[in-house]
Amino acid sequence: MNKREKIVELVSAYCTIPESDDVELALDSLSLIQLVEELEVAFDIRVLPSEAGPASFGSIGRIVVFVERKRA
Repeated sequence: MNKREKIVELVSAYCTIPESDDVELALDSLSLIQLVEELEVAFDIRVLPSEAGPASFGSIGRIVVFVERKRA
């Protein structure tokens, strides 16, 4: 399973996955917190509270870029 597939798997527990990676996700605040925790464990990253917003977590594409940047 590649990085994007793992992210889609994790996000799908909290909202419907749009057909395009650039479409906004419908995550409520509690779901976002839970998703961030799961991403931290799955990818061995640390997400600062200031990073957990729509700029990084608004779409699948943004999450993939964020995780790649954190793992670099």
